Amino acid sequence: MATHYRSPFFTELYGEDYAAELEQYLRDLHPDLSEAVQRLAYDGLWGRDGLSQRDKSLITVASLVALYRPEQLKLHIRGFLNSGGTVADLSNAFIHLSGYCGFPTVVTAFRILKETVHDMDTSEGSR
Repeated sequence: MATHYRSPFFTELYGEDYAAELEQYLRDLHPDLSEAVQRLAYDGLWGRDGLSQRDKSLITVASLVALYRPEQLKLHIRGFLNSGGTVADLSNAFIHLSGYCGFPTVVTAFRILKETVHDMDTSEGSR
């Protein structure tokens, strides 16, 4: 069986179980995609010094809200919460972003935040 590369930052942000799900999802899209994303984005960007994981996560979440990337937003909200961020932090950031990104975009961000927190609570409760 072939071995698969796993960035330590990938596991740190998402936890072992969710990281494994994401890895499989990316491999299902294309066999080389998971390793490319982990080496380039996670090792290359998340591995840089200068900002905490929490700060990188908040910047990433804000960027995804502004770019209206709801599928990736859910993933990175989870990473932010796993990096020490809080729902209150995200709520305040989303309210701030409403002036720059518009209310419809922020309404979507709040919906995704609520869904993500529910999913995280449900998955933790089933262990």
